[in-house]
Amino acid sequence: MQFDTPLFGSHVVRFGDLDGNGDTDILFAQTHARVITCLTATTLQGEILWQVGTANARHFSAPLDVPVQIIDWDQDGTGEVFYIQDGLLRILKGEDGALIQQISVPAGASDSIFFYSTQTGASPDRVLIKNRYDHVWVYDHNLNFKWDSILVTGHFPIALDVEGDGQNEILIGYTLLRDDAALVWERNNLGLHADSTDVGDIDNDGEPEILIAPSGTAAVLNADGSTRFEMPYGEAQHSILGNFDPHDSDLEIVLALRGPRKAGRSSVECLKGDGERVASINYNTRTIIISAVDGWGEDNQSQVLVSRTPDGIPELVNCQGEVLFRLNLPGAKKRPSQLWRGAKHFTFAQHLDLFDDSREEIIVYSEKKVWVFKNQDAVSNPPQSDQSWHNNPRIFNATFYVGMQ
Repeated sequence: MQFDTPLFGSHVVRFGDLDGNGDTDILFAQTHARVITCLTATTLQGEILWQVGTANARHFSAPLDVPVQIIDWDQDGTGEVFYIQDGLLRILKGEDGALIQQISVPAGASDSIFFYSTQTGASPDRVLIKNRYDHVWVYDHNLNFKWDSILVTGHFPIALDVEGDGQNEILIGYTLLRDDAALVWERNNLGLHADSTDVGDIDNDGEPEILIAPSGTAAVLNADGSTRFEMPYGEAQHSILGNFDPHDSDLEIVLALRGPRKAGRSSVECLKGDGERVASINYNTRTIIISAVDGWGEDNQSQVLVSRTPDGIPELVNCQGEVLFRLNLPGAKKRPSQLWRGAKHFTFAQHLDLFDDSREEIIVYSEKKVWVFKNQDAVSNPPQSDQSWHNNPRIFNATFYVGMQ
């Protein structure tokens, strides 16, 4: 399945059921000078549902996060669109793009939007917005202001219950806060800022460990914020946990290392749960994006999806250092990484269960086209986790800085 995105295509794409028919829809967000200029909602087949703003084919590129998300905020089965533009946080109806609500937000609060729930297992009831590096603001379900904090924000927060009381804390950069902004712990010696973060029980002791890529040496932290071990292999940009080894039920670690600015060499690093490196795959480009895909490999263990590759062709790799296959893109007319008026033509990828078959499809998109790849192999043991957009924070908390899966 594929379709063209004339004029409205973008590198910033979100997924959710916008019209309430049970199918996943797509939202394309175009930007100029870090300001959202156009939102275009389409079906999975490319039919335009609505458009807010004026599409411009030159406004496809966004090298940083963009404050736009889709979430079923009122839990009625239909997604709403949240975005920040011109100092306003706006909520639009998914069906037609009509304005539901808007509030003024502080100047500079236009980096990203993050939703979290105050209670574990509950639907999100908080909205966190942030500037690029040093300030966050939190609002309740009715968009009433709750609290703010000045701190080293990193790129994107995560919510987790480290105290075991059924209440989520929020890890913002190197600072863990309760929902009332009370400090749990803070680290100041890990790196310039946190690029990405994931959390999981790596050693099966019933306590969460925190994997963090801090613009430098990646580290695993204990629940109390102390360092368990470091992984001094290079500048870690993305960090994910998953079951990548079919012969081991424990979690493994995968890092995306960014190369030096002039050298332009990055890599995928696969490590055991204790930090021992087992495989490395090199790429002749400075920055790649990784994510853990379920249901595409042996015994349905996770595989690593690598996008923003040098030639624009995403690929699936395993943690034995092997490229399983490349997602060749029919109809791609030119090398996606070619420079065009200062903006690079990359392809990006997302993955979720589009067709309710208990496994994930992979969606690849550039500024000109969308491709949908479905795994054709039989599923012997379908994954038990719900990867639909409604229940997957990776989908309604979309970010370029991939961490928590």
